[in-house]
Amino acid sequence: MKKLFFAAVCAFMSMSAMAQVTCSIDDFTIAQGGKQNVAFVLNNGDSKFSAFQFDLKLPAGVTVESVYDEDEEEDVFSVALASDRANGHGLRLAKVDATTYRFVCFSSENKNLKGSEGALVNMTLVAAADAAMGDAEGAIVDAKFTPKSGTSVTFDKVPFKVTISEATAIKTVKAGVDANAPAYNLAGQKVNSGFKGVVIQNGKKMVK
Repeated sequence: MKKLFFAAVCAFMSMSAMAQVTCSIDDFTIAQGGKQNVAFVLNNGDSKFSAFQFDLKLPAGVTVESVYDEDEEEDVFSVALASDRANGHGLRLAKVDATTYRFVCFSSENKNLKGSEGALVNMTLVAAADAAMGDAEGAIVDAKFTPKSGTSVTFDKVPFKVTISEATAIKTVKAGVDANAPAYNLAGQKVNSGFKGVVIQNGKKMVK
């Protein structure tokens, strides 16, 4: 009976801890061929964690921005721990497949993360120019937050909405032609409107 009671108490405490801990990524819109800064948010209340990991599942055509480092021979991703939450922690990111990334954060000194709420990881996402427009689902999958001792808090799946919008058109603005702009002959001498021959006006050659 005592063992059963103890197990029930532990289960209740675990549920209470999970109730005050939440992780999320806000719904966001990203244009085809564009970029969007996104934050992975952890609200941990009174709970303290020294490490965490999660998989980030993105819609097809949306990726974490990266640059290939030739010296290290690996991709360097545009992700970082929020400066007000990091406490000497390291963050590692690996691409699992075409749409999934694995984040792992740890402290070699087993220190707790700072703070109790707000952005934990900041990242830049990129949409392909041909990404399918419309609403799609992204998700935080298999998130695990680990304290120095005790039971970890886990989340199987936390979804968020990604809206891929049409690329913003960029129109070229053509400079107007000034008929009264100064004109020069091929020797670079300024000429008047009565000059006959080849002149340079508004940056272009023409015959008068």
